[in-house]
This record gives sequence, C-alpha cells and structure tokens, in this order.
Amino acid sequence: MSAAAISAALRAKRKKKQKGGKGDGQSDEEDLPTSRSDTREFILPYQHVVHGFYGNQKTQIFVAILIGANFLTNIVEKEVDPFRRKDPDVWQTLEDTYNVIFLIELLVNFYGSFFLEFWKSGWNIFDLIVVTVGCLSLLDVQLGPLEMLRMLRAFRVFRLFKRIQSLNKIMTSLGRAVPGVINAFGLMLIFMCIYAILAVDLFATFGEGGVYYTNANGTWEDTAVDSGTARGFYYGAEYYGTFFRALFTLFQVLTGESWAEAVARPLLFGSSPVVCALFFITYILLVGVVLINVVVAVLLDKMVAPDPPEGEDAGLSEASVTVTRQATKESVDVDQLKQSMEEELKSIRAELASVKEQLADLPKMKEALAALPALIEGLAAANRPPPVAAPTGPTLTALPPLSDPKAQSPDSASPSKCISA
Repeated sequence: MSAAAISAALRAKRKKKQKGGKGDGQSDEEDLPTSRSDTREFILPYQHVVHGFYGNQKTQIFVAILIGANFLTNIVEKEVDPFRRKDPDVWQTLEDTYNVIFLIELLVNFYGSFFLEFWKSGWNIFDLIVVTVGCLSLLDVQLGPLEMLRMLRAFRVFRLFKRIQSLNKIMTSLGRAVPGVINAFGLMLIFMCIYAILAVDLFATFGEGGVYYTNANGTWEDTAVDSGTARGFYYGAEYYGTFFRALFTLFQVLTGESWAEAVARPLLFGSSPVVCALFFITYILLVGVVLINVVVAVLLDKMVAPDPPEGEDAGLSEASVTVTRQATKESVDVDQLKQSMEEELKSIRAELASVKEQLADLPKMKEALAALPALIEGLAAANRPPPVAAPTGPTLTALPPLSDPKAQSPDSASPSKCISA
C-alpha cells in the first residue's frame, strides 16, 4: 500500500464522518492495516494472557535481576570454594534453584510465543541451549566427554543483552559489523603471515650455538652473550624457528607485551641493526597502527549507524513501514528534481545574459533600421535602367481600313452581270 492509497483512505473516512456514516468516537486510523503482532492468532488457551504477562516490563526486570544474581553467585563460588569442598550442598542447592526458575521462565516464554514465533528469535534459542544444559545438571546426567558443556552456565549472563536495550544495541551493532571486521582481520592476517615468513628467513638462525656476539658495549670488541632460553632453545629457534612461532611472536608484538626488550633488542644488538629496525618499524606502522585502526573504524561506523526498521520487533505496522519507504523514495526524487531544476535555472540565466547583451545593442539597431529605407532607395535608383529616346525617321501613315464588299463601286460588278451584258 502506497502513501497515496493511505491518504485516499483517510480522505474517504473523513467524508463518511461528515455524512454521518460513523460515530464520532471512531478514529481515522481504523481503516489502516494493523501490524503483524496485532493480527497474530493465539491458538492455545489463555495464550494471549501468558504472552502479555511475559512481555510485561516488570516481568522482564525480575528475570534480569535473577540472571544477575545467578552470575554473582557463580563469581562468589569460584572465589570462596572453587572446587565445592567446603559447602557443596549449599552451592548445589543454589544451582538447582536457579535451574528450576529458568526452566519455568523458558516454559512460560514458549507457551506465550507458541509455536513459530518462539523459534524466530535467536535469543530464545540461546536460552533453550543454556537451560537444557542446566536441566542435565539438575537431573545429574553424566555427559562423559561432553562434560565441558556445563561451562555454558557461565554464559547465562548473556541473556541480559536481550532485556537491556543499551546492551542489546551493542550486540546488534557487533553482529552487523562482523562482515566488515572479518575483511579487516583477514587483511591484517595476510600482512602478519608475510612478516612471519620474512622473520623465519632473517632471524631463525640467530644465536645458533647458544651464544651471539655484540660490540655495542663501547669497547669495539666482540662480546659473547648467552642466547639460551628457559625452555632449552636458542633465541632464534624459539621465537622465529618455524612459521607459527614467528606468527605468535609477531602477535605478541601487537599486544605490546615486553616485545621491545625480549623480541627486538637482542636482534638489534646482535645482528644487522638496519634490517631489524626497518622490519619492526614497518610492521608496527602497517599492522599495529593502520590496520588496527581500520578495524576500530569499522566497529564505530556500525555502532553509530541507525538501526534498520524492523516491522514486527519494533512494533511498526506494515502501513507505517511502507509509508516510510515511500517517503524516503519521494525525498530522493525531490532531491533529483531540485538538482535538475538548478541546472535548468543556470542555463536560463546564461540565455538571459546573452539576451541582455543583445538588447544593449538595440539603439544601434534602431539607427540602422532608420537608415535602411534611404539605403534601399539609393540602391534602387542606382540600378534603375535609363529612359529610351523617341525615333526620328519618317513617319508611317496608317492604312485605311478595308471597305465592306457590299459597298463596292459600280465599276466592280459581279461576273454574272458582265456576262449578261
């Protein structure tokens, strides 16, 4: 439904009200389509009541408090009695209590959002996984190799992100930033791999034999320095002996953890200082400064970007979403029309300027037009042929007209009369 159709529906509604077709208590928005959440059908008994109860703000605050209390309980347990040797019954009772409460909360949510509506939310699926692990612990099920799944209980605090809007916005922004961040991390990994390969070729044999020599003590004599490490390797083999050792060493450089003293300075004093300095300076500038800031820029761009419209989650009706998109499209059309009109206005102004220049020569054109008749007359007189002179020879007299045959003289008698005579 377009914006024009909605406005037409509103005008028709007003006309009906003016004619008295409907009561005054009805609003003009009744003819507009409702949102999907309003038109959803509840198929279970009292499902709409359960859905409203679970979606109530007070209920959500209460669940958030329970999640926070469970998280604090886990912290206190790992600090006071990490192996449950002092008071195992207390900690087990608290854990079972939280598992039962969260199981009831999950069942209420599932009943109110039955059936497909529940599975459309990723947070509901996450709740289901965590609560299922809690139920296995509640039933004292031995998971064997899957015993590590019990650690998922520590991630239960993530459920707060669904209920606190600011935290939810951060997680949503991080989710939208994943494609761009993956590209930035991939580029950074490529540079790190290049430098790791170079490090193996340049520094893998440094300190081979358990000692390296330096003359940086000012005596200009070679000084033997022990190159052994606490793990029984010589310096080059431990930090740059293989590709992955060199890659981890370069990662340590990015973290800033004593990299200058432990990683770079032995190479700077015991090998070529120019090669060592250029290697680490360019690495820090490219990877540690430029590419790390690229990752931060991508994250900040997604953090400050406006949230995309969501028809159901945001409570917007289908008509509102359509009107928003139509208005956005019309605003773009208006901008394009404005730009084309500005270009047309510039061309019209140029034409008016040329016309103004032509009007400035109008007096000269008037003088030229005033002199034009005289010029035409002079040209006509110059091109006029001379007059022809009258002939001077003998004059010709006009011949008399021929007489009528009937009026001939008596001398000219007809042949018949002459014969008779």
